[in-house]
Parts: sequence; C-alpha cells; structure tokens
Amino acid sequence: MSLVLPCPMRAYRGTKWYKRLVTAEYAVMLDSGSARESIRDRSLDSVPRTDPRLADYREGIRAAFSAPDGEWDATGPFATLRELRRLKSSLFEPTEIDWSCLAPKRDPSAAWIDPLGSDGLAGYLAGASRLILVADCDRTSLAEACARTFRDSLGVGVPVDIALGPSVTPWPRTLSEGSAPRLPGYWELEASDLESLYEGGAAVACADPRYAFGFVALGLPFVSLLDCSDWYSAALHGQNRDDDDDGIAVPAASGFSGLLTKAWAERSGYRFRFWNEARSEEERSGMLPIRHRDAGIPAWAADGELGVDAEARFFGPAVGGGWERRPGPGEGAVHVSFASLEPSSVRIEPVFFDSMSPPPVTGEKALYCSFNYYMTDNLLEWYSENDRRPIAWRRFPLDYVYVTGEAAGFESPPLYRKTLLGCTSSGRLVAGAYSFSSVTLRDGRGDVVGRFSGEALDPADPDAPGLFLPGKGPRRVGAGLHCTSFIHDEPWDSRPGPVEVPPFGVVVASASPLAGAGRFSWSVEWADLPCAKEELSWLMGGFNCLVEDGVDLCPTVTAAAERLEREGWTNPLSTQTQETQLEADIRQPRCCVGWTRGGQAIVMAVSGRSALSAGARFGDLSSLASLLAAERGDGLEFLVNVDGGASAMLCAVGDGERAMLSYPSPSDNNPAGVARKVPSLLRIAILEKP
Repeated sequence: MSLVLPCPMRAYRGTKWYKRLVTAEYAVMLDSGSARESIRDRSLDSVPRTDPRLADYREGIRAAFSAPDGEWDATGPFATLRELRRLKSSLFEPTEIDWSCLAPKRDPSAAWIDPLGSDGLAGYLAGASRLILVADCDRTSLAEACARTFRDSLGVGVPVDIALGPSVTPWPRTLSEGSAPRLPGYWELEASDLESLYEGGAAVACADPRYAFGFVALGLPFVSLLDCSDWYSAALHGQNRDDDDDGIAVPAASGFSGLLTKAWAERSGYRFRFWNEARSEEERSGMLPIRHRDAGIPAWAADGELGVDAEARFFGPAVGGGWERRPGPGEGAVHVSFASLEPSSVRIEPVFFDSMSPPPVTGEKALYCSFNYYMTDNLLEWYSENDRRPIAWRRFPLDYVYVTGEAAGFESPPLYRKTLLGCTSSGRLVAGAYSFSSVTLRDGRGDVVGRFSGEALDPADPDAPGLFLPGKGPRRVGAGLHCTSFIHDEPWDSRPGPVEVPPFGVVVASASPLAGAGRFSWSVEWADLPCAKEELSWLMGGFNCLVEDGVDLCPTVTAAAERLEREGWTNPLSTQTQETQLEADIRQPRCCVGWTRGGQAIVMAVSGRSALSAGARFGDLSSLASLLAAERGDGLEFLVNVDGGASAMLCAVGDGERAMLSYPSPSDNNPAGVARKVPSLLRIAILEKP
C-alpha cells in the first residue's frame, strides 16, 4: 500500500486551509465573494443561536481566521487556538461548554499527546532533560512561534531545541546557525532517526504532519502541535470509527432505507512505511504518493486486461491554447486522473451508505468516484436559520432518485431542472434534460393519491391546488388549502397553508389532508429521455451538463455561467442546497462522468485548491476530457459534472487495498490525499472475465 501523505502546508498558503488544517477544532468557512459564512463550535451546541454572546465569539473566530498568513505564523496557530479557547471561557459558563466533544478520537495505541488536554502532558514533560520540537519544514517562519508556545504559554521549565529538516524556504538564521538537531527528509526517514531524538531523556513535540506520521506509526510518545480533532490520525487508523456520530438518519417509513448499504468498517485503511531512497520532488511534496508505476495506477487497472484504461498525469495550459502534459506541479498545472471503461467489463451504479463512508474495501475490484450532491449538516444549519420546521432526515440526496432492483425499487419527486444521469440495464450511460409531463403520488396500497399534470404540476398561481416544486424560487403556497411537504417519499410536514416551498422537497396543496394508507411513492413520466424509462437500472437528477451531443456547452466562462442559469443552479432555493457555490470562473477540485461516441464510459477527477494542483473550471473539464478521449481515438457524446470540492476524487479498490488516483482536497473530516467520507458514491465494479 502506498504511503499517503498530507499536502505540504506551503501548498495551501493564501487559502483558508493554511490555517484550518492546524486549527480544525472550529468548523469555519469564510467564502470570499459570497455572503455565505459558517462558523461553528460543537462544544457550544447547547447555547441558543439567538444568544448575543455567540455574535461576540464568532467575531473573535472570524478575526483570527481572517488574519494575514504572516500574522498567523508569527503568533502560531497553537497559540491562536489557546486564545480562542480563553475567549470562549470568558464569555460562557463552564456548564455551557462541552469540552468532551473536542477530545481527539484516536486509536488507543496512538501515543501522541494533546497539549491542550489536561491528561498526559504534565507527566510526559516531568523529568525531561529537554524538549525537542520537530518544526514544520514548509512553514519555517512558524518554528520560533511554536517554541514560544512551550516556553511562555505552557511554562515548560526545560530547554527547547528545534530539530530542522530539509526545507523549501530558508530556516531563520537564528536557527540555522545554531546547534539545532538535523533530521533527514521524510522521504528517506528511518525509524532510528526518530528514535534517536529521545536519547538523554528528551521529550519530543512535532509540528510537521509528515514526520508526525512516523511518530504515530512507531508508537513513540510525542506532543502533537497539529490538529486536535484527529485530522492526520484519521488516515493512519482508518476513518470509520465506532464512536463517530456519522449515521444517516432516514425515517423508517421511507423506501430510501432499502437502498442503504452497510459500508465495510475498516479499522486500518492505510499502511505506512519509511523510505530508504530519495524520491522525486513531486513525490516528496506529497502530491504523488508512491504507487504502482509512474502513473500511480494499480496493476489490475493499468494493464487494461479488465477493461480499464487509466492514467494520472499533470497538465498545464499550452502556448496557443489547449493543454500539454507536464512532468509535475508548476504554474497553472492541474493533476488529472482519468479512466476509460468498456461497458461490458464493468457495472456502474450508485451506492448509498447507512453511514458516512470512504470507498469501502471489499473483495471486489472497483473504481469509486464522487457522485451526487447531498444534504450536509452545514446545509441543515443554514436552512434552520430561515425555516423553523425541524428536519429529522440527515444526509439525503438533494434531487431526483430512481433505482430499480432493490426490493420494490425507489423513486422520489423531481426538484430542479438540472441534468439527469443514468445507466441502462445493458451498461450504457445516458444523460438527459430535466423535462417531465406528469408526476403521480400513490399510497402503500398502490392507490393514486394525486396525479399532477398540466396546470396542477407546479401551478403559476401559488394558492391553487397542485404539486409545487422549488424550481420557481422562494414562494409561499397553499393559502386556504392543506399543505403536505415531502422530502423524497417522506411526509415531512403537514399543516394548513400557506407554507414555504423547501429547497430540498415539494409541497402538495390539496383541499383536505392527504388520504391513503402506508408508505407513499412517486412515479415520474419523463419526456425526451434518450431511452425508455423501462430500460434504466437507475436515474438521478441534480447534475450539470458540460458536453451534450458532442457539443461543448462551456467553451467560455460566460457560456458555463449561462448553462448554470438555464439548469436552475442560480435559483435562490437551489443555492441553499449547495455547500460550495458553483462559480463558473473559479478553479476547483471537480469530478465528471461521461460517455464517448465509441461506446466507452469515462470518469475523470481533477485535484485542486492547492499550489500543487490549481483545479479546473467547467470548460477545463470538457476540454481535458475531450483531449484524453481524442488520444484514444474517440470523442465525447456527453459529459456531466458531479459532486466536487473536497468530495471530488477517483479511487481504485482491489487486492485488499485502496489507492487514490486523484488527490482529494482536505476537509474537516479528511486529510489531504485521503477520500472524504460521504453518504453515497458512484461505484464502477470491475467484472472478472471468464
């Protein structure tokens, strides 16, 4: 198994992650150019949101995370975290703060010590001859600030020496000209190099995430100056943990529960080893962990014998337009992972998990990529500020779902006029425009409760009876009628109108409460699908189309923005279902799925949000996918953008291991380079040839 390393801190300079990767105790999102902001501290969940003290507290957090990078380094993120905790303690009573929820969730065998915790630190430092600090080699200006933390804030009464490893920028002269211990690069680190730091009774603290992997892997005790919410330990000890509150809350009456799969609970998804030879700068940077062959593709996927033609490479803008291959990271470069799939050799299907899950390692060989947008806890929090109706259902798909073959199957009502993506029983991927002629609602006996078409389907009159969808924007509907709001097939709210149309559901307005017995179900009659609905094994909505009938819909930023407008992404209600805004002119980590004129399924992921890979605009996805298809003597029929951001990834699972083919961006529950836990993925199972 490959050594999975976090991206170097320098790769995130100038981004929110430059600070958040160290101080991830706070779920902070400050989006420049957007009014959307999220600041949450889980330890204060019991405090009412209307409490004025929270405003003062958020302002302190906002100021800390908005500070220039230079000020952040000069103070030190660890010291900043201590100050934010002091601010919290000064504003709130001890009984209002749940400190226990901030305790790191880690494997008991991990010997690292939380410096902000009350247990272990004093005993570990007692009797130490000196403290050796392994400084962050990518943030050399931070070294002395970390040392001050121990000398001043913690009052450590022993000498503090700083161990220096190879750095990209020069170490401060006060350190480099002194007698500081030297460490070899982490790419050629031996266990003995770390063990030697403890000679003479020394204690050790570490601020570099890559060296920290070594200490944890060896079980050596050290003080962690890294993220106190287990950010790097998640990669070492596996991401599915028994004590995580990551279950998918689904009402028992919903047919969606029949689609949920129990993800294989992996306790050690990544194995680590020390290297005894120098590696290329790209590998040392953490951008290209060592994997099979130069392209980083597992043997079973790279050899093509199982109908998978895969590669992972860097590209950059070519002189005169287009793209050219690059040897590694550089100005404007993007890391692209791409797979072309023979449909007779694979089975393509969505998988929905009953808990937040990374790509599960099972007995089969498969590719996994990010898939549909889903309701996150952040979105629920934003929504609750505008609508006081509680939502019990967490982490559900945010648009239309149709899946056959699972018990009686499942279908939900349509929401927005976004692109559909599906697959036939013969393995052909299809995409279609969001156009339907009627929607039928039945009860558990199969009796029709309502059939909506013509004027009753999304009525222009807000007070007319019918089925109201969120696509027309914010509306209060159903005055003088009874209104039943649905999330998928679940009657979420039932009351006399008027009510607000929710961004993630529909409203049935009727003269009286809905009658019927048992579970409700929906049936949608689609128009203009590329095949009959009966031929489909699954069909899902909520995507945006990049290439249609071989035509690039996003040749310019303006064209991409116009396409998003037509599909409804700029609808005020739709924006409430997007944790990351879909700006057409911003380069982001993205993933897309498509079909070629030669009858091949393709999937492509572009890494982003760091200096190592800049990410892609929508037009970049279509041009890169067209280039890679053309190199294989083929052309695109359609290309659909799927979930991106920190969720964007392409991963190969097989032979008992997981290999990331792309480089996922970090989030609050995954380190850089490690797949984010999500409630659903697109699985491309590799069928063994007879």
